[in-house]
Amino acid sequence: MSKSNRPTPVTLTVYSIGKKGEAFARIDNGETVYIPAAVAHASGLKEGYITTGLILPNNRPRATTEWFCPYAEPTLDVIDQTSRDLVMSVLKDGDAWTAADMAEETGLTVAVAAAVLEQQFFAGHGAKFVRFTSPGAGDLMYYTHYPDRVEVAEFEDDVA
Repeated sequence: MSKSNRPTPVTLTVYSIGKKGEAFARIDNGETVYIPAAVAHASGLKEGYITTGLILPNNRPRATTEWFCPYAEPTLDVIDQTSRDLVMSVLKDGDAWTAADMAEETGLTVAVAAAVLEQQFFAGHGAKFVRFTSPGAGDLMYYTHYPDRVEVAEFEDDVA
């Protein structure tokens, strides 16, 4: 995504809420977004929620995310049971999946696949592995229902 100084509307998938109430989300391409506590609280954000928001490049000193979100819509926590069941059936078949891979496999959007994967992880149904990449490239998150069956060496092939 090109970085413009104009607010850009995007779909956000919340993956973490900090100790002070700030939120962290991902956009469809995997880049990370910082959401201040006041914005997260006003939108009712929780881990695994999907919302739309406006983002700007995060040019703040000591920024650890690519983007900053000054506004987020009230959350969309409504994901139909069919989508949840579809993702869980693929997860239970084994292997580790990124949201993009799961979306391709199931025909869901990346945002919905990511939200279901995050919700299943926070509900205790499986594990999440994070492969850190170069700064600004966005980290890759892999999800699995059976963490004891995942071979770490499988991820080495993905490293550029």
